[in-house]
Amino acid sequence: MATDVTCAIIESGERVLVARRAETAERGGLWEFPGGKVAPEEAEAECLRRELREELGIDVEVATRLEPVLHREPDREIRLIPFVCTLVRGQPLPLEHERILWSTCEELVGLAWCPADIHVLRQYLSERAPWLTGRLERD
Repeated sequence: MATDVTCAIIESGERVLVARRAETAERGGLWEFPGGKVAPEEAEAECLRRELREELGIDVEVATRLEPVLHREPDREIRLIPFVCTLVRGQPLPLEHERILWSTCEELVGLAWCPADIHVLRQYLSERAPWLTGRLERD
């Protein structure tokens, strides 16, 4: 059974916030949309708000839910549930990541992504910047 994991595409003008995993973490050095595992009995949007407070010290408005992405690996399966969000309060800090970055859509395609997040990025770009989807690495 898949583990439900939320992730946030936090928009600010023409930029999106992304986070780089610590080198010592699983998939270290790769970029991702911040978020985390949904706890039992926890609503997806509430999970995302909780995780963003813990990981970045911010509060967001959860706006649009995108299509969940099922990602399989030999040892596990996750259902990544993306939401487009806006920053409401706080200045993002990399409390659990090596680095954070506000990136344009053009810059996003040049980053080394966690495999599951590539599917989310492709979905996001298909609406915001469809001409860039062909530049993403094939998964």
